[in-house]
Amino acid sequence: MDWVILESADRAFHADVHETVRPIMESFKKYFEKQNPDEKEKLGAALWKIETQLIDSKMPLLINVLQSRGIKTLLLTANYNGKVADIKSIESLCYLKLKKLGIDFEQSWKNFNRINFKRTESKGKKFIPFFGNGMIFTCRVPKGEILKEFLTKLPQYKFKKVIFIDDHLKNIKSVEEATAKLNIEFVGIEYTYAKTKKRPPLDMEKVKKKCEILIKEKRWTSDAEMENYERSQNFVKPVN
Repeated sequence: MDWVILESADRAFHADVHETVRPIMESFKKYFEKQNPDEKEKLGAALWKIETQLIDSKMPLLINVLQSRGIKTLLLTANYNGKVADIKSIESLCYLKLKKLGIDFEQSWKNFNRINFKRTESKGKKFIPFFGNGMIFTCRVPKGEILKEFLTKLPQYKFKKVIFIDDHLKNIKSVEEATAKLNIEFVGIEYTYAKTKKRPPLDMEKVKKKCEILIKEKRWTSDAEMENYERSQNFVKPVN
């Protein structure tokens, strides 16, 4: 999902500037880890609420054409699921974000109920990787491991080939190993467009200010809101 289909609408979270903003994000991460669980959830929810956009405007058409030909399409994301602060469920939020942009993986799996996989634990919280609405959330469990379990739960299907697109080579290798064990032909595509796409320059000072506002107000400020915020912070300078 991230950096293959979707990306944040905010320049600070684009793949090509990931290393540039790393020092700022590492500093924020240290602050985040010191907060109590309630504060952590509020900060996390604020980041999840940031608007998203397509990396490639042609992706919805590609997925829709595949679905129209009866080829099953599936979202395989490493994201966690469940409730975060006032967000009822990350999976519902992701589903709505995708649908808003013209993508609905559920179209390939209309008659399939939710499937839960083995429980995993991270930083004291328990998560259950699952499939639902055409999406698999692995909760950081290796993608190939969960996909293999998913495919074995569908004995009525004999898939001949899996085509997998991901921005991380380790995920591609994980799925390749899983499909090999199931004797399924595999095509892996390392997607790098999010890192090479031409974009406007990044204003690092603005990113720092947005992080400060995030800590104070538990919300991420859009560029439009940032302009209004900066105007509200300006004071009339005294005449010398």
